[in-house]
Amino acid sequence: MMLVRKCEFRNPFYLDSKDYNWMINQYKSVYDRSSLRVAEGIMERGSYRHGIKKRLFISLWNHAKYSESHFTLTKSSGDQVRVAFDARNTQYHALYLERYKYGYEPEVTNFIDIVLSSKGGFCDIGANWGFYSLFVATKPGYSGKVHAFEPLKSSFQDLKSVVEGAGLGDRIDIHEMALSDHRGAGKMVIPDKLNSGLAVLIEEGKGGVTIGLLDELADKPHIIKVDAEGYEPEIISGGLGLISGSRPFIIFESNCNLSGVSQEPTSPSKQLQMYNILEKQGYLFFHPAWFVDDTYIPSNHALFLKGEKLLALKRFDSRERFLHRDKFNCIACHESRLAELTNNFEKR
Repeated sequence: MMLVRKCEFRNPFYLDSKDYNWMINQYKSVYDRSSLRVAEGIMERGSYRHGIKKRLFISLWNHAKYSESHFTLTKSSGDQVRVAFDARNTQYHALYLERYKYGYEPEVTNFIDIVLSSKGGFCDIGANWGFYSLFVATKPGYSGKVHAFEPLKSSFQDLKSVVEGAGLGDRIDIHEMALSDHRGAGKMVIPDKLNSGLAVLIEEGKGGVTIGLLDELADKPHIIKVDAEGYEPEIISGGLGLISGSRPFIIFESNCNLSGVSQEPTSPSKQLQMYNILEKQGYLFFHPAWFVDDTYIPSNHALFLKGEKLLALKRFDSRERFLHRDKFNCIACHESRLAELTNNFEKR
């Protein structure tokens, strides 16, 4: 089964080039790539000069102090507000890299805009600075509650700052904690010492990170988005009571190449653990991609191609996981909500 739908690319974030500070300019010079070259399939090999630039940037980043910039946020009312942020968090690249011209993970943001009800709760697990939380809270006509969970201290401070700066504290509840299948304490580690989006939880019984359960959340979510660098099965296992009661749509990162701190590739059994847990709860799985010129393209690079672009959801069996891309955002729909999903799309 494949479901398709024409969609609009809502992006409430705007960062003017005048707001690019030295940190952003340096990051772009090292990590940005021409969207046209990517779309044409031209691979850019690393070079000695590029390697030097990358090492120089990392050195500068490690010694940088607060690096303030601003972005403009369009709220659900249509009003705009300028929000300050610290560009040292490289996850803000969602606001300025050319590859995100159509938004950050537009297959996910479009799905959320299509499916999330006006009063439905949204759970953002692994929120980082709050891209998805702010995206949902600024959806026109939306009056539901957003819960954002972020355990990494520096990213949580960014989350707190932008939520307060945007004046959305009454819409977004922020939680400085990790989620798992048990309560406890641990610490967060950034494997490459640079990208906060790769931070992983290390449980040693001690540490400054509180570990809680998703089941302790009082509000029933309509959609759960979880991106926890391989920790998704434990998080969902700790929320099965909540999930069985509300049967939310679940969006999770499925990554076969995940190495984590140990640098050991994720095993097939570990990769399928999330699918096995959700399957037992009655969930079905969809691979989001784009339908361009009557062709199914499982990559956001398709958005830079000419032709009509439709959001496509391709249903697959968990046993077919390794026939798909190594990394993608999987959408899980409970069988009881399949009609709700298909009513929002056209079958192909």
